[in-house]
Amino acid sequence: MKYADFVKRMSEETHLDKDVVRVVLDKMPNVLMEMEIGEKVRTPLGTFFCEERPPKKVQLPNGEWSQAKKLHRVRIRPNSRMQKEIK
Repeated sequence: MKYADFVKRMSEETHLDKDVVRVVLDKMPNVLMEMEIGEKVRTPLGTFFCEERPPKKVQLPNGEWSQAKKLHRVRIRPNSRMQKEIK
């Protein structure tokens, strides 16, 4: 599914204007990144949680080794509505 198709379907399901749906989807990462490390938020999509990835050693394409910076990142653990058994 393309992003435009997704926005159109969300607009149809919610009876909101496509521009409103786009704004909400665009601002969602900004709001989620305001969470503190260890904080969680439950949504119909699943549980978003904020964690810190420690610095780690990585190998560059040229074979040299470098240090990747530690990251503040938001991840999602999908709930049961976002999972489907494949038969």
